Amino acid sequence: MNPGTYIVGTVKGYSEQPWENKQSGKSGMNRRLGIATNTYEDEWGEKHQDIQNIDVQQDSVAHIAAQAEKLKGKKVMIAVVWRAKTGGRNGAWLSCFLPKDADLIALKQD
Repeated sequence: MNPGTYIVGTVKGYSEQPWENKQSGKSGMNRRLGIATNTYEDEWGEKHQDIQNIDVQQDSVAHIAAQAEKLKGKKVMIAVVWRAKTGGRNGAWLSCFLPKDADLIALKQD
């Protein structure tokens, strides 16, 4: 499968955050892979990173979490899929997620 969009950056890690909607009574878990896509220094000399959070499907968690731990701090490339979602507090948002059977591809370090 070639979704056509790739993210290149440094692996920050894998995280899980529970959520609950008190109005509907629904709850779940956000599973995300964090990739630092840009590191820069502001005019005050402070370093910052832009982090892209990539949603991970539940059946890919063990595989992606293990790869993220192994490649933490390394530069990688990974295929992603972007999808517009509706709902939530703001009405709509753009979701970035890993397609099924996605792998982190380690890139040669400088």
